[in-house]
Amino acid sequence: EATHGPVVMGDTKEGTFGIRLRQELSAPHDNMTNSAGAHGEPAIWGKPANWVNYSGAVDGKKVGIAIFDHPRSFLHPTTWHARAYGLLAANSYGLREFTNDPDKDGSWTIPGGKSLTFRYRVVLYDGTMSSAQIENAYQKYAAGK
Repeated sequence: EATHGPVVMGDTKEGTFGIRLRQELSAPHDNMTNSAGAHGEPAIWGKPANWVNYSGAVDGKKVGIAIFDHPRSFLHPTTWHARAYGLLAANSYGLREFTNDPDKDGSWTIPGGKSLTFRYRVVLYDGTMSSAQIENAYQKYAAGK
């Protein structure tokens, strides 16, 4: 909420909501999937998706984390600053950064007295979850369940 005048959210790849993951989840570099069916950092970084799932093994135990972007969230579906070195971040503002197009601008100004709403859900799980299982959980979240 912009309580003291307008707030400018600048175009940056750094993200709006992010989580740093343990080093063990950083390799191999294809342990990320998204709702569009993409796998790995090059196919996911800077692309819009309803969710991104990051999985691997920690101390020999399979684990994962998925972040969901709600359909009523600002600029849904968000783009993702998801990196193979253990960063998973939702980012609605990185248009210029993600497209490498100097003529684009992902900045957004929140007028004074107004607000933006971001809605995310974080799902932590032991074992494995297929993309279909993640999608099913996402659909329940999107439906308000």
